[in-house]
Amino acid sequence: MDLKALLLCSDEKIVRVLRRTLGDLEIGVEHCTSSEAALRHLTRERFEAIIVDCAGPGAAAVLRSARVAPCNKRAVAVAILDNGVGLRSAYWGHTLLCTSRCRWSGRSRAFARPGR
Repeated sequence: MDLKALLLCSDEKIVRVLRRTLGDLEIGVEHCTSSEAALRHLTRERFEAIIVDCAGPGAAAVLRSARVAPCNKRAVAVAILDNGVGLRSAYWGHTLLCTSRCRWSGRSRAFARPGR
């Protein structure tokens, strides 16, 4: 079984890290830089994970569409948040929330930005 993840992100550092990490786990990455391209892929392909950088326009629509697309209802959704993005706009169903610079916080069961 070939595992695939849809990645909507324009930050090259994040893309590079996620490609390497997911590649090590033998998960293919379909990288999109626009929400329109991501929405096209969601309606035509099945993904096990949908990773969305919420700093970009149309990110919330992509997360919502992932939950209503018949072939992607069971996909794990991951929202990458920055300080300026509210949790309410990113949360849709069972979404794992993390910030662009992550560390695990077991209490909140989400990723949190480390102190600077």
